Amino acid sequence: MNGKIKTHIGLGRFFALPAVVCAVLLGIALSGHWSWLSLMVALGAIFLMAYSHSFNTLLDYSWTGFDKGTEEERSKGKVYTKGQQAIAAGIMTPKKVLVNGLVYLAISAIFIGIVAWKVSPVIWAIWAVAALCTFWYSWGKLHWNCELALGTGFGPLAVMLGMASQPNPAFLTAFLAGIPFLILWGYGAETIDQWTDAEPN
Repeated sequence: MNGKIKTHIGLGRFFALPAVVCAVLLGIALSGHWSWLSLMVALGAIFLMAYSHSFNTLLDYSWTGFDKGTEEERSKGKVYTKGQQAIAAGIMTPKKVLVNGLVYLAISAIFIGIVAWKVSPVIWAIWAVAALCTFWYSWGKLHWNCELALGTGFGPLAVMLGMASQPNPAFLTAFLAGIPFLILWGYGAETIDQWTDAEPN
């Protein structure tokens, strides 16, 4: 039982939590209006990130096929990703991973819904685009632009989520402020991560 719980949590790959939280906090700080809603949007972003990682496991197996085949043919497992290849290893079924990702998404929606109710429903649009970045990221692995997809989600969109919790949001400022995060996580960290997968893929 403990192993299954760890696997479910591991699918969220919470090692990346500091990256997304820093971007969201930057969006809040740019406006400077701190409140309990700041915590709500940060939690919403954390569980949105967990959904994205969980769905990445599902899509890598069921859509792109990166995690199908023999161990030598699959994308390389890394210690820090934890939940990677849970389906290929026979630990979880695609259906269970799907449910896992949807639960994370639903939890995120609760926190974002609170912010939308208190501030503005505009945050739903940013949240939805960020959620769809997961599919762009998986598709991008086949077309060599997954770095842009990941960087957009962890950069401009995360900063804009933080800005959307503010009473007078400046979305252009937030978008521009997120570009360094895009470069750092998309074209820095993600490029190194993909090099590990390059040989089998």
